[in-house]
Amino acid sequence: MGAAVGRSRSQTKKIEEPSYWDMVNKHMDGSKTVTDEREPDSQIQALTDLMKGVIQAKAAKKYEIFKAIKYRGVLDEKGITYELKVQVGENDYIHSTIENKDPALGLSPKLRYVAQEKTLDDPIHDLSGQNRY
Repeated sequence: MGAAVGRSRSQTKKIEEPSYWDMVNKHMDGSKTVTDEREPDSQIQALTDLMKGVIQAKAAKKYEIFKAIKYRGVLDEKGITYELKVQVGENDYIHSTIENKDPALGLSPKLRYVAQEKTLDDPIHDLSGQNRY
């Protein structure tokens, strides 16, 4: 009898994700790509944790809970901006916008906006025109 036809798991070709620069170069014409709301992964939570002190200072509040709940990514020619929904109390949430422009060059993330008094059901959206701190 002949050998089984097909690929084993070790032979399956892995699809590589585009690099940061490939994604940015795609948007050099000024266009944007906005993702749907997503569940955060460990990288998004790490970014949230990194920005906690800055967000607390901007909001003039201390938060005991600080957990990323949802996020959207906005990709343009300048890099990636994250719009985050963060749980800061039992039923309290904030939305924040954090630019993570050019991390390949070691630039630090920058807080753009914080909107307080949000609910779990409030959709994440661009905060640039909202009441914010």
